[in-house]
Amino acid sequence: MDKISVFGLGKLGLPLAVAFAQRGFSVIGVDIDQKRLDILQAGIAPFYEPGLDALLASSDLAVTSDAQDAVMNSDISIIMVPTPTDRTGMFSLEHVISVCMEIGNALRNKSEYHLVVISSTIMPGSCENEISNVLYTVSGRTEDTLGICYVPEFVALGNVIQGFVSPDMVIIGGNNLYAKECIYAVYEAFCSNNPPIFTTSFVNAEIIKLALNCYVTTKITFANQLAQLCEKLPGADVDAVTMGVGLDPRVGTKYFKGATPPGGPCFPRDLIAMSSLFAHYGIPPALFTTVSHLNRTEVIRLATMVMQHAGVIGILGLAYKPGTDFYGASVGLDIIKLLGDREYIAYDPLIAIGQSVQTAQMGVDQADVIIVTQPCEEFNDLEFHPGQVVIDCWRIDRDRDLPGVEYIGIGLGK
Repeated sequence: MDKISVFGLGKLGLPLAVAFAQRGFSVIGVDIDQKRLDILQAGIAPFYEPGLDALLASSDLAVTSDAQDAVMNSDISIIMVPTPTDRTGMFSLEHVISVCMEIGNALRNKSEYHLVVISSTIMPGSCENEISNVLYTVSGRTEDTLGICYVPEFVALGNVIQGFVSPDMVIIGGNNLYAKECIYAVYEAFCSNNPPIFTTSFVNAEIIKLALNCYVTTKITFANQLAQLCEKLPGADVDAVTMGVGLDPRVGTKYFKGATPPGGPCFPRDLIAMSSLFAHYGIPPALFTTVSHLNRTEVIRLATMVMQHAGVIGILGLAYKPGTDFYGASVGLDIIKLLGDREYIAYDPLIAIGQSVQTAQMGVDQADVIIVTQPCEEFNDLEFHPGQVVIDCWRIDRDRDLPGVEYIGIGLGK
């Protein structure tokens, strides 16, 4: 099964489609946004992701808004559309169900076996219930001719393409053995690094996706709490502490740093969704609500540290992490929201706001107190000036000689 249609050409769907095409699969990308399709047909990526422009230019990716055409000319349809948080805190299936109905209707005109793969983040129970019900009812098919699997993504913006092609693992959820065998074979051929591929049921795979993100978020938050402790103890160094703790294979050093709270499109909202899921089943969600609370208060703590100093505030880093232009749940922007009427300027390599300057050095030159919210290489060798205060969340300038500068490294004891 080497013909794939990818429904949803956003920040994850498009890189996935291009990666499949680059790996030798025949791929059709499907999206309802005609403006986005026009840009893609001109060979241009509609958003920034490292390596995407080059890969798009060298791949043979077809794009369309015609679901019927995409389904008729593919063996597998992968759904990668948004699942926004609803009023309950859980993920809405509105867009997923809409695509499932389109695929189901298209399958009425096709006789061959077809596999539908859900890769959007969804709540546990979704595949077995709403999604399966819609696909089988609308298509008029049974498991004999229509397979359904859940294959969640575990990639990060700024490294999406590499994350897809060379993942740490692949999780496949499904309740039909043949469907799981089909997608297992696809990912064996697609992945370049021979990752572990774990197959399980729908609901287990759905829980794994949420649980992993919540666990990583908790790990980050724990490291940030250690950073606060280290600041109170003379000579303490959170980098030494997290490195030593992380040497234990039960912990590991990845995502265990002690810096800024986790942001972006997944971690904060997945905590909320897990809290809502626990509460729905009558289980106290104290762990997840506490982690969310600690992350909010850490942003307030950083903003307070900045506002304790007089003068113009310089904020270096507006995206939630280096290498992406996504600014949802960004520490830099969250701090700006807490500054009130304080004067500030900001810089980010990929994002501009009304108070942005053109270079990081310009931001430093015009500020009295500077907070570094991202570990960008660009921020490693800036020229700070005597009398300035530098609050370095990632400690990238900790080993530099900065005469006359008040240097505050988050997680470093005085």
